Amino acid sequence: MSALLVFVASVAVSGPASAQGNALSSEQKSALAAGRGCGFNTDEYYRHCDPNTRVLMDARNFWGTTYRDICVGYGDTYLGDLSYWRIVNAWYNGRTC
Repeated sequence: MSALLVFVASVAVSGPASAQGNALSSEQKSALAAGRGCGFNTDEYYRHCDPNTRVLMDARNFWGTTYRDICVGYGDTYLGDLSYWRIVNAWYNGRTC
């Protein structure tokens, strides 16, 4: 497997590299073991895996409209209410709230 394919696969499973840090927490390991990754899931949910922080994230709908600085805590946050159109991506923007 090429290095690029491995990187893309790991980002798709576990979320953006910038949100990962150097080591996985026990919550992240549990989520990955259960087949659920941290970060955006295709069913319009964003999963934040650190119970000790709240983070700001951005989301984009089908037409490219970006919703910025959405504060999320530990667990799953449903993003479908942000827009009439389907949310197709969401990511940690590097800040806490």
